Amino acid sequence: MATLQPDTGTAFYRREMEEPVRGLEETEGTAGSERVEDSGSRGVEGNGSREVNKTSEKLENINEASIVIRRANVALDLISRICDGQKQEMQNVLREPHLQNINIVGAVTRLFQTLLQNFNEESSCISSIKKAIRALIELCVGNYANQVVAVNGQVGDSINAVLRCTKESHPKIEIRKIMSVKASAIELLEVLLEETNENSKALAQEIARDVSVEDITLTMEEIWQSGYGMDKIKSERRLFKAHQVLMKISDSIGEDFESYANYKNQRMSEHLNQFSQSIEVNYETQNGEEILAKVYFQFDPKEQLEDDVKDVVKKNIKRESLKDKVTDLLHWMKAIRKNNRYQAQLKANFFFHKVMFATNLRRFVLAILTLILNFFVIFFSDVPASSINANHTVTNESPDYTVTNEPDATSNVWFTGYLLYILGSLHVILSLWMVIDYYVREWQNILFNFLRGSFWRAMFNKWSKVIWGLKVLSIKEKPVQKYFEVSFFTFSPLYRIIFLLFSIFALATSGYLYCGCILYLFLDNDVLQQVLVAIKRSAKQLIILGLLGLSVLLMFSVISFVFLRNFFDNETIFCRTLIECYVSVIREGLLGTIGTVLPVQFADQPEPSFHRYWTRSLFDLAIFIIITVLGLNIVIAIIVDRFSEFRTTNESINNDKQKSCFVCGIDRETFEKKSKKGFDQHTKIDHHMWNYVHFLLYLDSVDPNDYNAMEKYVHEKVLKDDIGFFPLHKAKVLGGKVNESNL
Repeated sequence: MATLQPDTGTAFYRREMEEPVRGLEETEGTAGSERVEDSGSRGVEGNGSREVNKTSEKLENINEASIVIRRANVALDLISRICDGQKQEMQNVLREPHLQNINIVGAVTRLFQTLLQNFNEESSCISSIKKAIRALIELCVGNYANQVVAVNGQVGDSINAVLRCTKESHPKIEIRKIMSVKASAIELLEVLLEETNENSKALAQEIARDVSVEDITLTMEEIWQSGYGMDKIKSERRLFKAHQVLMKISDSIGEDFESYANYKNQRMSEHLNQFSQSIEVNYETQNGEEILAKVYFQFDPKEQLEDDVKDVVKKNIKRESLKDKVTDLLHWMKAIRKNNRYQAQLKANFFFHKVMFATNLRRFVLAILTLILNFFVIFFSDVPASSINANHTVTNESPDYTVTNEPDATSNVWFTGYLLYILGSLHVILSLWMVIDYYVREWQNILFNFLRGSFWRAMFNKWSKVIWGLKVLSIKEKPVQKYFEVSFFTFSPLYRIIFLLFSIFALATSGYLYCGCILYLFLDNDVLQQVLVAIKRSAKQLIILGLLGLSVLLMFSVISFVFLRNFFDNETIFCRTLIECYVSVIREGLLGTIGTVLPVQFADQPEPSFHRYWTRSLFDLAIFIIITVLGLNIVIAIIVDRFSEFRTTNESINNDKQKSCFVCGIDRETFEKKSKKGFDQHTKIDHHMWNYVHFLLYLDSVDPNDYNAMEKYVHEKVLKDDIGFFPLHKAKVLGGKVNESNL
């Protein structure tokens, strides 16, 4: 909205605002003098016609006051609209006395006082008081100069008067309307206590002298005892605003909050403390100066982040420098908010809400059912009767070997009984439900790269680089960091599909495939996740090493085929063709050592030969050292090295957590020396890392039009990916900024 010039539109607004104030004051004075005259006339004249004239004049004055109030309401609505959204330029214009030395902020403050002096049971009067408070809120939010004007205009006394209104003092007014006016007054008080200037603390101390703590706590008791009234969410928010007002006042005057507020209701006190959190924000004032402000907000503990989400963030966040940590934290915060918004949309959908019902219970039941079915397979699975001949010998399709069974082996009736099919059918249903639940929850985070042509080009380039050391196809590079995003081909999303297939085929066949479902018990286990990550990070090295090992074994296979094939008996170890020899060398070379499997003398050898013995010894030792000693130990070393990296990373994270504050970067020693609270108290309360995430989630629950100055400031910074609101190298308990050279 363009700024209105004082000599045109703004002059009209000022005139429209000032005239209702003067009109109300004149009406109040006239009504008072008439009451005095009326009282005297009754004692002196007793003239009936004079009484009629007085009554007529009263009605005219009441009608005139109603007209003035209606005009005031229009002006107040206009002020609220043109200042809505914290328009600093318009707020400043309405404060500066361009026309007839009229200050609109002061005029609205006086109008607020006048309306309270004429407070009656009429709904129009209550509406006007609320409009006056709303106009003051829009004029003062984020504007320190306007806040000073309002406080100097004794707005604190007016707030006290509102908070003292009760059902007993105004019996004809609904309690709901009284509480609504009180809530507006509390919101105005919260706006006046905002730390938007270096002198805000002094202003808060002046407000602390004006307002009545007792009236605020009594109002909170009324809200609490009413059971949150008709609208629980709104009433609870009013309760917490009042609580935050008291916390801000106690901070400004340096008193202990518990003794200052002195709540009589212990349950209310515990509830408020449990649901209240705070952060420190680096705020840039209108003058371009930076101040450190403490921001309180309401957050439900049930909405806190799950431990697995916190672990993902802590393990993957960048820690090269303080700026990198905070920048990456901001990106993770936005990713968490995106996930929360998506989850909220799912819960709002009737079908998806039912799909996600009782997830933890279903996981537990599915795990137990998987165990039970595998126990059935282990303890009650016998050889099928069709595979047993009359001599109780088990035959297989392969004619090369037979398996002997117990003489009394019979077919197992459990795998054809009703119980197995009932449990198996339930297992299939729960498996399908599990897959749908997972993909519904994680749909926005699962990357189906194989559906894009760039995926296949990237795969070709990866193998080309491994084999030839160069990229063949051009492909646009994509950002490396993907917050919470996983590929479809990773273990967690892919195994759930495999799990479902195992469950279906196990039910349709003999049940042996339930063994493939057993890994579900460890799906979210940290140990399995670390093993998978270790394998994934070592995949390139392991693949290259595997190809190298196969190449070396191929050379040994050729040597065996050309020079040593007579040592193979072609009954237990084969070498009639080169491929047979290659497979035999791979199997025996990797499982043990081929030198212990092949005899020293080949069949039908005429006489012992030391020459053949020492040449065989060279061959056997070579394959043993290269494959068994070096190759397999290198594989183990690669895996162990990855686990060592995990341990080093965890130690680094813990050291970073113990030595310095994640948010401000100030070290533990500084807090222990210069702060009464100490380092641990600072990181748990003042600069708690997850409170900043919770604050961003809290902003999502508030209408942007209802943001106060700090909330709007942080919201705009987040939209711009600006970390300026983080208190880097700053802490209130240390009195402000710390010398960065000492960090």
